[in-house]
Amino acid sequence: MRVIFNIARAELRYFFFSPIAWFILILFLMSSAGIIMGTLADAAVQQDSLLELQGSAFEGFMNMPLTRMVVAKG
Repeated sequence: MRVIFNIARAELRYFFFSPIAWFILILFLMSSAGIIMGTLADAAVQQDSLLELQGSAFEGFMNMPLTRMVVAKG
């Protein structure tokens, strides 16, 4: 098992030495953030529209937490 960790450490050190790896990492992080923020924006718009339609009777998303709503849409 120690041999596997040594090989993985050497490979990752070599991989992140190149600028291509950093570019791929940044691209992945930006696309992941865009997907999450898009889903959160959709949830906020949905909640605002329900608030407008139902007024003071609006109870929010008490039955469906925001995390479950974001993960279920993705």
